[in-house]
Amino acid sequence: MAATPRACDAEGMDARTAFSGTADGRFERIVHHLFGVENFVPEVFGADLLAGHFQGSPRRIVIARHPMEAQIPQLLDTAERAVEIVVVGGPGPTGREEPEADLLRWFVAEDGRVRGEVGDSRVGEVRRHLDDADHPPDWVHFWGVIDAREAARKEVVRFQTAIQGRTARAAPALVVVIVAVYALGMMWGAPDYGPALSRMGAMDGGRVLQGEVWRLLSSTFLHGSLMHLGFNTFVLWSLGSFERVIGTARFLLIYAVAGVAGSLASMWLSTGFVVGASGAVWGLMTAQMVLAWRGQGILPTALIAPMKEASIKNLLINVGVSFLPGVGWAAHLGGGVLGAALAYGGAVTQGMPRWAAVAPGATAPPDVVPGWVRAGSVVSAFALVASLASALAFGRAWEAASGPVLGRAALGETGFTAELPEGLVAVGYVDGVAIGDVRTDPADLKVTVTPLATPPTAEERAATFAAYPDLLADATEAGFATSGAATRVEIDGVTVLEQRFVSDDVVLRRAVGVGDHAVVFADLRVWKRAEDGWETVAQRAAGTAARE
Repeated sequence: MAATPRACDAEGMDARTAFSGTADGRFERIVHHLFGVENFVPEVFGADLLAGHFQGSPRRIVIARHPMEAQIPQLLDTAERAVEIVVVGGPGPTGREEPEADLLRWFVAEDGRVRGEVGDSRVGEVRRHLDDADHPPDWVHFWGVIDAREAARKEVVRFQTAIQGRTARAAPALVVVIVAVYALGMMWGAPDYGPALSRMGAMDGGRVLQGEVWRLLSSTFLHGSLMHLGFNTFVLWSLGSFERVIGTARFLLIYAVAGVAGSLASMWLSTGFVVGASGAVWGLMTAQMVLAWRGQGILPTALIAPMKEASIKNLLINVGVSFLPGVGWAAHLGGGVLGAALAYGGAVTQGMPRWAAVAPGATAPPDVVPGWVRAGSVVSAFALVASLASALAFGRAWEAASGPVLGRAALGETGFTAELPEGLVAVGYVDGVAIGDVRTDPADLKVTVTPLATPPTAEERAATFAAYPDLLADATEAGFATSGAATRVEIDGVTVLEQRFVSDDVVLRRAVGVGDHAVVFADLRVWKRAEDGWETVAQRAAGTAARE
């Protein structure tokens, strides 16, 4: 019950006296029925008057016995709310006397004027209860329900008083940092520019296994779009009320541990980059759900039902979102399971007062946060800050669009060298080398070498270039479109033919060079926003090959 109904006595008779024993008039039956409606909230309750509202409705309902003149000031004390007045007995709008059995519905607007009879009021539902002689009002049960509601209301008040001094610090702080990181990433091209997002700490299982463990948490600060950012920060901000219930230490511990669990689940159950706070948020959300459904007395009884309803709605919405294209469902699963386990097993609820066990009028025991939880929250805070700092320091995302520096390097195990980009990870093969990864670097380059036993004749060179268009077919089949005509250049006496292809975000430059000792193919993939400075890399790789 949202408010305590204030007493409204009439002729010295209070409500408890009037509604007792064998009282079974029309007015009594209406009162008995409305108090049995779960979402009816009484505001004024007396022997001759009942005022209240249905939850979610802006209209106020007033039930009064005739004559009602003495109650007019109370009826119109509405604070600009529309009022529907139901008078039992007495004269109707026409002024004629009505039998007591009739219910006259008058609608009173915000200005206090009677607008006319309203025939579709929810109060009209009580008509079917008025003549049920087999079910007279049970006033013992009636007052038992009222007393139970009042006890529950007082329990909620004590609970709210106990936590009102708490301030949600972690939730708003995390929201601020997440938004700031998104704004910072936009300066470097994220989230649309993959290398910037990766260098800022996106979850990448392969790189975690290579030692970049900070990605398990740094990825929770990153988001793939404004909609992604808005949804997660809204939910996280809303969970600030949950932080006030369980305390900042428990909240931060669940967030960090669930975030790691979500990243690990993504690492094993999905491929590609994963970003977002969803795993951590799911951990908090499922922990809140467990408290609602298996709270072990931690929450006041009156709050359990609405929290259960809210938790089911949140779960259904978020489960639906989890299966939308591009959403990291594995992170949701991992974080959600871990958060639920922490709450279900009682690991993070130790020391919290059990409100259901507190006697009426008594003060609940203080919330005692275990030492290991406090230590865990400190470690969690440090890990979150350190992960983000490490991602920025090691990733150097501001260099994601920088041009290359070329230097002579080995072409795998072929026995040849060529001018190749420096500073990128190179993997050598029997027939060539692969350099960089376009997912995390501005570009990547693959060079393949076919050694020649003797220098090719003019006819053999011409035949190689004549077959070049066939070598380009797989590029167009892979979703690239030809951009401009092929170019022919001479590099150190080697003729190189190159064609440029484009897709939505990436440019492919495919070059072939025919020298005296080898035919060299070079495929360069480079992000459009980083192409400046990379225009000749494929040509140089194909045209500068020489024996070691």
